[in-house]
Amino acid sequence: MKRITFLLLFGLFLLAAVVPGCKKEEITNIEYSVIWKGSLETAPANPEAGWAYYNTKLGQSFIYDGASWQVMSENGKDGKDGKDGKDGKDGQNGLGLVWKGELEAAPSDAETNWAYYNSTEKKSFIYDGTTWLVLAKDGAQGEKGADGENGKDGTNGTNGTNGNDGASFVWKGELDANPTEPQTNWAYYNKTDKKAYIYDGEKWSILAQDGKDGENGTNGTNGENGNDGTIIVWQGSLTAAPASPAKGWCYYNSTDKKSYMYDGTTWQMIAQDGQDAPIPVTGITLNKTTAEITVGGTETLSVTSVLPDNATDKTYSWSSTNTSVATVDADGKVTAVAGGTTTISATANDGSGVSATCTVIVATVVTWNSSDISGQGNTFTKDGVTITAAMLDFNDKNFLTSGTITTTLGNFTKIEVTGADYTNMGSGWTISNKKATWTGTASSSVNFGNGGSMDGICGMGNDVTFVFTIEVQ
Repeated sequence: MKRITFLLLFGLFLLAAVVPGCKKEEITNIEYSVIWKGSLETAPANPEAGWAYYNTKLGQSFIYDGASWQVMSENGKDGKDGKDGKDGKDGQNGLGLVWKGELEAAPSDAETNWAYYNSTEKKSFIYDGTTWLVLAKDGAQGEKGADGENGKDGTNGTNGTNGNDGASFVWKGELDANPTEPQTNWAYYNKTDKKAYIYDGEKWSILAQDGKDGENGTNGTNGENGNDGTIIVWQGSLTAAPASPAKGWCYYNSTDKKSYMYDGTTWQMIAQDGQDAPIPVTGITLNKTTAEITVGGTETLSVTSVLPDNATDKTYSWSSTNTSVATVDADGKVTAVAGGTTTISATANDGSGVSATCTVIVATVVTWNSSDISGQGNTFTKDGVTITAAMLDFNDKNFLTSGTITTTLGNFTKIEVTGADYTNMGSGWTISNKKATWTGTASSSVNFGNGGSMDGICGMGNDVTFVFTIEVQ
């Protein structure tokens, strides 16, 4: 193994790697500079002399001497188990009891520690030498347990033998005589002899025939003569009853839309206009079909059209399929309650069942302030979100070279970082005035940095804030 002159400069290298400004100063008196590659499962490819890393599988740190990887340090071993404590003192002996069985009343001439179950009171008693004390009593009837799952379906029975194929026929309709040049399975109804025929390839055979008429039933008894009718004299369409009416006069009242007849004393209604049939709603349109709101936020939906324009009842009602995610009021105002997805519907009140829907996704927001970000190593996790970087400086809030932001809550729809400098953030990121914003395709994992030593997020000791918008799954 080549001799490497560290002179405690490896410790100084670690300090130099995290100084403010993310600058790496040259260290003298060593044969080559140490370049720390972070925590990895295997050795990095194409190493150069002075490269060093921690192997997470082996629990050892290695440095490359230009020819091979050499061990620098390794995790300590666990200490030996301590000695067992002394045994505790024995407890006092319990009392023995004499069980007298199930009785309707206490047994006579009782002795100490006699016990029995009183079937009348549903309690167990023990005699302490003076009185009977309750030992136990029947518990209340428990609630019925949940129904068990249905058993598996039984095996299907064997299929029956296929029946013979039926013969199809071509119906030629009702005719006065046989159709000419018939083909096999032609069929028709003969209007002359009241029979249906089918052609079997050689001759016409009867397929069916009309049934005979039944005998006439006995005549019923004549009904009583009706009252003489009244001769009607139509007076036309009027706005009010005509004056000096005679019996039998009739008119249509154009004001109340009813027809009347005068019976000699009063005007009697004989008919009235029918009501128009209601015109149902056939379609409803909303201003949005999808919407995303953060927890605690609101979104107002509106109905842009109800068809047809002459529908009898064009009113509608709002509803949410999951009020634990979002609620909606009578005016279409949606309020986000918790992360998740719900469907908001506007349904016609006329009973037609017509509705329009909007899928509402309620996203949760996770915020990290600079004071929240602390620890050691290359990873930090808080509130279901984790950031990992090849070079992570918790003091200056630097996340350099390359890294990944992941969540167990669902999918990121937006990530905002403010207060830092940014270099080569990668796909989906935009940078403006100390602010980096990611708005790519919703995903549970977002990358940043392209591998350069200064790529990524460089906090420089400033107040850095992360805001994560997440669609909860």
